Amino acid sequence: TPQQVGEFRYGFGNRSTLQDVVNGNDIPTLRYNTSLCSGSFCNSTIIGTSTNVPINRRQHDHQFVYNHTYTLDKHTLKAGIDQRFQLLDDLTLSALRGFWTFGVLPGVTLADVRNKTPLGFTGWENFLRGVTTAYQKGYGPALAENRFNETNLYFEDKYNLRRDLVLHLGARYEYVGAPREKEDRFSYGYGADNDNIEPRIGFAWSPSFNSGWLHRLTGGIGKSAVRGAYGISHSRLFQSLFSQSGLSL
Repeated sequence: TPQQVGEFRYGFGNRSTLQDVVNGNDIPTLRYNTSLCSGSFCNSTIIGTSTNVPINRRQHDHQFVYNHTYTLDKHTLKAGIDQRFQLLDDLTLSALRGFWTFGVLPGVTLADVRNKTPLGFTGWENFLRGVTTAYQKGYGPALAENRFNETNLYFEDKYNLRRDLVLHLGARYEYVGAPREKEDRFSYGYGADNDNIEPRIGFAWSPSFNSGWLHRLTGGIGKSAVRGAYGISHSRLFQSLFSQSGLSL
């Protein structure tokens, strides 16, 4: 109607990253030291396939938005909802490949390495000898079928208090559901965030000085505007935190 307008939008996002290791997803990672230091991870070099593959990730996002505007005399009332449902299926096998480290043996000092004592070998020399100093491997489910949802609501009143003064009064509420794994293979340990009440206040004033230096400064009636606003906003944990950290979170 001339007084009411409704607007509905729907959005769908579809992204995927599918990358395997050509010669097999079970190929281990090899790392050796390149300097004469007495630690397992001093100036290390990695041989072979990148440590962040394989990655098999699919992401779907559904977004439903509805806004309603109602005009009543001096008031323009607005209300709306933004509802999102998100899917993130992540198969990360890099931790399951195994991680071999060839470094200086525990207890060996830099002097041992320099003097070539019986155990004084560098990481590179231990790699050539086939003597490993550390081995890591991940176990457990590699597939995470993550589900997220959030609901955002708002209300605003644009109030034409006077011909030259407009007030904006409103509030926003944001609910972010707890991230969950579809089959309950594990728990991330985060609860829902449901206390995000965010006030909004703003104004727009058009000076109407007829004479004097204020008239010259503002350019005359209807030639300038002074605006100000205040609001509270909240941030959130983004999906990248879960997709990049994987089950190590």
